[in-house]
Amino acid sequence: MKEHLGKLRTTFVSFFSQGISPQKLSLAIAIGFCIGIIPILGATTLLCTGIALVFRLNMPLIQAVNYVVYPLQLLLFIPFLKAGTFISGQQFNYSLTEIQFLIQHDLWNSILKLMYANVFGFLIWLISTPILFAFIYFPFYFTLKGLEKKRSTNSIKL
Repeated sequence: MKEHLGKLRTTFVSFFSQGISPQKLSLAIAIGFCIGIIPILGATTLLCTGIALVFRLNMPLIQAVNYVVYPLQLLLFIPFLKAGTFISGQQFNYSLTEIQFLIQHDLWNSILKLMYANVFGFLIWLISTPILFAFIYFPFYFTLKGLEKKRSTNSIKL
C-alpha cells in the first residue's frame, strides 16, 4: 500500500512540476491565453490539454490561464464573428441573446448560418494570434528568466 502511495505521489509531483523552466512557463501562459480566446466555444480545454501534452507544458498552468480568460472569450466571440463576416462580405447583425434564441429554436439552421461566420472569425483569430502571443510570451519569459537568475545568484550567496 505504501509503495502505491509513493508511486502516486511521485506521479502527482511530476505532473505539477512538468514544464517549469521560464521558457515552458511562458509558453503555457501565452498558449493558454491565446487558445482561451479562440472563437470556438467549448474547444479550449481540449486544445490546451493536447498542446500541453505534445509540448510537455505545465498542464495546471495552461488550464488555469485558459479558464481565467474565459470571460474574455465570451466578450470577443461576437467581435470575431463580425470581423470575419465583414471580410467575407456577409451580413452579421446578431447579438449573443439573438444567437442563443436561434440555437434554442432552430438548431440546425442556426448552425448553418453561424458556421460560415465562425470560419471567418476563426481566420481573424488565427491571423491576430501570433502578435498576441508575442506580446504575452516575451514579457513573461524575460521576467521569469530574470527571476530565475536572481534566485540562482541568491542561493549561491547562502
